[in-house]
This record gives sequence, structure tokens and C-alpha cells, in this order.
Amino acid sequence: MKEEPVQTKKNVSSSIVVKYKQEGSENKSIDYSCEVYFPVEFTKLRKLCDISPDDYCQSLARSKGFDAKGGKSGASFSKTFDDRFILKKISKNELDSFIEFADQYFFYFFKEVSQRLVPTALAKIFGIYSLTYRGNTTTFNNYFIVVMENLFYKRNITKIFDLKGSMRNRHSMDQTSILLDEDLLERMYEYPMCLQQKGKADLGMAVWNDSVFLARLNVMDYSLLVGIDEENGEYVVGIIDYLRKYGWDKQFESWVKKTGMLAGGKVPTIISPKQYEKRFQYAIWLYFLMVPSKGLQFVNDLTEESTKKMS
Repeated sequence: MKEEPVQTKKNVSSSIVVKYKQEGSENKSIDYSCEVYFPVEFTKLRKLCDISPDDYCQSLARSKGFDAKGGKSGASFSKTFDDRFILKKISKNELDSFIEFADQYFFYFFKEVSQRLVPTALAKIFGIYSLTYRGNTTTFNNYFIVVMENLFYKRNITKIFDLKGSMRNRHSMDQTSILLDEDLLERMYEYPMCLQQKGKADLGMAVWNDSVFLARLNVMDYSLLVGIDEENGEYVVGIIDYLRKYGWDKQFESWVKKTGMLAGGKVPTIISPKQYEKRFQYAIWLYFLMVPSKGLQFVNDLTEESTKKMS
């Protein structure tokens, strides 16, 4: 087969469209196109993370599908052969959501995180693409792909938790897959997740910053992905699935469930982004227990002088 470049269009609505044709036998051909969204901004973000253009392209050249066990979205995932990036198929609504808040997303990383050194736990997105192909005898196909960092790259992860701060339907049926909030609480007495004072403070600050930021974007239903790296004695964490905005469909679903609740139903699972933010912050803070360090001092307000006055 012969691959022949056809056309490149530049600077179309903050994107670049690359098209090429693949010639086959019997005069059959397939037309491909790849739209690259926000190429300048994503290139800058990858540079901040020490990812060169050559390394990025080489990584994306080959990938393999994998099953992200535990997820309920039904999304399709792939992983690059070098294990460095995760490729996820997203919906048109998720793409539109990112396009809508892209300016604020890049500002958050370029100004707040990079320059002001604001702690963050957001799993970074390094590229978003629209892939299209059409053949002489095939129908039109269009896929939206997001390229994310693999949080567990070069890590020996033995357990993975997906935490939302909710106790409703958050129990994994398969204990060998990704564990959820209820699984964590069941294991907490025997296998608590412990952090020293600084580690808990850093995580709490990052989660607070990110959840406040996402609430401003009207985003909810994100998770804190936690991997246990027993070899290095570390928790590897990152906030994922933050592309879905709280739109009219979520509001309508919330109204229906609240109506059902008034008629004797259960508490609705859909809450506002601000409510989700507060619940998420509170739950993550409680999930990780603090282990006092050697330098931690407890101060007793009852000093010797005040004790004498009370006697």
C-alpha cells in the first residue's frame, strides 16, 4: 500500500487538520484525517513536563488496547507500547466541554502550577485529537481521543483505588480489579492508608486546589486514582475523569431523582459541582490517616502558670 499526503490546514479554530490518503489494490483508497486540538498549548505543556516532540511521537507510534477494570463509563482505552501514555476514547460532549474550558485549563497549569507553584494532583492531558477515515466502500467513522499521562509509568503497583467520596454503589464486585470507596473503608482497619504530616498536608492542599478549580469550571464526577507502590513504599495519586461538565442533562437527572426521593425513593446520586467539591475534599482528607513524625510536637494549653492559678 502507498501512503500519500494530501493536505494540511493550519490554525482552524485552535486546531490543525492533517489529511492523507492510503492507496490499496483495485483502485480502492481510504481517506484519513487527524485534527489536532490546541497544538501550541499542548506542546508547551509537554515541554514543561520534559516530554520532547520526538519522544512523544515515538510513544504514540505504537499502542495496544487494555481493559481499565473497575470503570463504569464503558470507555475504550489503549496504552502506548512504552507504557508512558494512556489513550482514551471520549464522547463529543466531553470534547466540547474541554474546548469550552481549555483557556482556563492551560492558564491553571502555566500560571498557577508552573509559576506560582500551586500544588496539584490533576492527571495531565497531553493532547486531544479527532480521527476520521472514509473509504470507497466504508462508512464515515469519527473518533475523539485524549492522550493522558500514565500515572503508574515505571511503577510497581499492587493495588489501585478509584475514589469519589461517595458510598453509593461504590463497591467492587471483583476484588482483583480497581477497588472503590466502600472497599477502602472495609480494608481500613487492617490496611489503613497512612501518610506523615507533610504528605497529608500536601495531598490535602492539592485536592483542595484542584476541586475548587474544577467546581469553577462546573465539572464534577471526577475521581482520585490511588496506586500503592509497595516496592518504594509510596502512594501514587492523580485526579482523573474531569472532562464532564454539569449540564442540563445532569440537572434534569438530579431533579427526577429528587422527585423520586420525595415519593419515598433514595437520596439522588447527582449533586451540584460545588456540593461534589466539598464532599470530595472531606472524604479524601478522612481516607488518608496521619502518622505523627518524630518532629511533631503536641502543645498543652494548660501551662504550669495557668495550672497554679486554677488550683
